[in-house]
Amino acid sequence: MRSRNVVADVIEGTDVGELGTSAHLLAPYYSPMIAQYPQNERDPRGIWTPTRISYFSIAYNTHLVPPGEAPKTFQDLLNPKWKGKMVWRVGTSSGAPLFITNLRIAWGDARANAYFQKLKNQQIVNFGSGSARTLVDRTLAGEYSIALNIFAHHPLISKMAGAPVDSRLMDPVAATAATMGVAVGAHHPCAAMLLADFILSKEGQQIMAGAQYFPARPDVPPEAQLASVVPANAHVPENFISPATLLKYTASSQKIVQELFR
Repeated sequence: MRSRNVVADVIEGTDVGELGTSAHLLAPYYSPMIAQYPQNERDPRGIWTPTRISYFSIAYNTHLVPPGEAPKTFQDLLNPKWKGKMVWRVGTSSGAPLFITNLRIAWGDARANAYFQKLKNQQIVNFGSGSARTLVDRTLAGEYSIALNIFAHHPLISKMAGAPVDSRLMDPVAATAATMGVAVGAHHPCAAMLLADFILSKEGQQIMAGAQYFPARPDVPPEAQLASVVPANAHVPENFISPATLLKYTASSQKIVQELFR
């Protein structure tokens, strides 16, 4: 974009909303479809719109951690038997920093920091060489017993294929939104608006569901086999963290990771 060689009209993904906004890469736009979306998941400036929701949980190897023994709460992660057996992703805002941010927002910094001081003694393994999907694969292969703050549906997809892995939601469940924006200087602005309208439409969101994502549009349910990790279905409180809030907290949460867990 700095070289005035824009190669895309619509940009979609995790972190796109606030990062694109702060770098002045996205132009405000309006879609009539946005009226179907929850108010707390919209950008009041109209610079981005939500496309899909991500829910975060732990993944555990069912050979190494029998379902009846899997941690059910964040406090359970402090059990000495999990020392050195847990792993999380570093170097990405949706890994360890989001784990930290979720509890800071839900509990307040004082309570959260007291918890982190205890959690640091658990010698969590820092995984920095792959995606959340890769970390789940390493867990089901037996390299780790428990993976923290992974996308909750990934273990279910592997479980359906017969892998020894499962997910467990914890109160509160961190939830974030992937977002979509129109590039400043888009070569095809009218086509960009048509595509944005379609992705936000019921039909577009059904395509998201068919690709095993969680649609952001409330009247489009996810695939039945993934519905169990939607916090409302599991009756577990959800902590939705907007792109703006995620951007606001990530640097300071990353600092906590560096100081206590590296």
